[in-house]
Amino acid sequence: MLIFIFVVITIIFLYFVFFGNKDGITPGNSPTPTTSPINDLILQSSEPLNNSVNVEKTKEIVFTFSRPVTADDFTVLIGPETEHTVVFRGKTVIIKPKTTWSEGTPYRITIQYADLSRVPDGLNFTVVGTSIKTLPNTRPNPTEIQNSEDLQKEARPDVYLSNYAPFETDAFTISSEYRTQPTGHFAFIVQLKEGQSENEVRNAVEAWTISHSLTSEQYNSLDIEFR
Repeated sequence: MLIFIFVVITIIFLYFVFFGNKDGITPGNSPTPTTSPINDLILQSSEPLNNSVNVEKTKEIVFTFSRPVTADDFTVLIGPETEHTVVFRGKTVIIKPKTTWSEGTPYRITIQYADLSRVPDGLNFTVVGTSIKTLPNTRPNPTEIQNSEDLQKEARPDVYLSNYAPFETDAFTISSEYRTQPTGHFAFIVQLKEGQSENEVRNAVEAWTISHSLTSEQYNSLDIEFR
């Protein structure tokens, strides 16, 4: 009788060992969920290359990214303002002038990401031909610029304000630098000039930021170092 009971217990034990946990998941050892990478959209190349010269007047500008892109990912700004089309094709974006690029003109194409915490990417190139005598208007459409800056100012005041540094007055100089800790951001270094008090310079720097339409709350959120 004891032998029979021992055999039954052994069979039950072996059954649970080999068939009782088919998924091989033990308590406290469940699979770890995967997450999507942050900022997986990366500009990998451009055609032509940045700062190219003698670019053909009918040249298509091609940007290649790390993943397929759509119009929801970024806005294309061109200066000087030029009628153009933008075609999204998988991982590439093709920008074509509706007629031609202007002869001898330097252009700037800016990729303004929908994620305004990111610094925009861009491409500079100069079209083949004789340079025009007068200085070209190299700014994109003013309305597009204003809308882009307003959005960036609200989302990332540090990125927005870095566009206005370096700056100098009789009391101080201010410059910006990109720092990766604790998270990626632009920090500002204020150098006091001889004979200036730090409290007065602090007030002057705050007034400078307010002149660029930042609020006091946004000013207080900035990483500013006074020296």
